[in-house]
Amino acid sequence: RARERAAEEPLEGSDLASSAVPAVSTRAGVVAVGESGASVVVCAPTIGLREFRFTATFGAKAEQAAVYERSLRPLVVDLLNGRSGCLLCFGQTGSGKTFTMSGPDEAAATSLGMGVVLDGAAGLVPRALRELLDARDARRGAHNLASEIRVSFVEVYGDDVTDLLHDGDGPARIGAWRGVAARAIAE
Repeated sequence: RARERAAEEPLEGSDLASSAVPAVSTRAGVVAVGESGASVVVCAPTIGLREFRFTATFGAKAEQAAVYERSLRPLVVDLLNGRSGCLLCFGQTGSGKTFTMSGPDEAAATSLGMGVVLDGAAGLVPRALRELLDARDARRGAHNLASEIRVSFVEVYGDDVTDLLHDGDGPARIGAWRGVAARAIAE
């Protein structure tokens, strides 16, 4: 769970500045992680030296609420102010993408139906939906504003794109990724 540091976010003099700790040798090369977790330096024989810097990193025991507040909530605020947004969760199989996005199976099950019910383990998507729906209702009540929320939820695995909001009518699998547009995605 890491979010790459944006170019405009300062590193020097901030709590994100890192100092290297002893490196760990692996079969693939040498890895050094900064004390604050804000940077990772990888040195691999065929690739050379690469440094990756992050605004925030979260350990395996990080609370879902903390991950949401630090990584996705700023995007939700932007959405509420009229901007479009995209959440991309990327990583190798088994690295925790589904858990981060949805939460454990029990939390995902309580999110189904008429409303979005959250518990402490709910993932990023149910939290974002709850905040969007609450804001819509508050704006409707306070200012009589109408709004429209559209959401698409797809999985890209290899060359296949699957519509995760598929309701059973027609194919769930959209097909091989051919270009930058995927058609017939449920909203």
